[in-house]
Amino acid sequence: MPRLHQLNKAHYAANTEHEILLSLQQNDAILLIEEAILKADKDDALFRKANSLNIKIYGLEQDIKAYALATEKLNIINNEKWLELTTEFEQHTAW
Repeated sequence: MPRLHQLNKAHYAANTEHEILLSLQQNDAILLIEEAILKADKDDALFRKANSLNIKIYGLEQDIKAYALATEKLNIINNEKWLELTTEFEQHTAW
C-alpha cells in the first residue's frame, strides 16, 4: 500500500537513514518539511533511491522560502496541497 513519508530533518542517524531508504516502495511519495528541505541542496541517497523508484518528492513552499533554497528537484506545494496529499495516502510515516 502506498505511503507518504514526511521528513523534517536534514540529517538522521545512519541506521535511520538506512531504514528510510529500505522502506521506500513504488507509488510512495516523500514530503520534505522544515530542515529536511536542505536535503534538496545536495546529492543525497534519498533522491537517488526515489528516482530509481519513480517516487515524487515534494517540498513545502514556506520552508523552501525560509531556507532561501532554489531547487528544481522538488515538487513545490503549499499547505492546502499538503492536506490533499495526506488524504491521498492511507499510510503515513513521519521520520
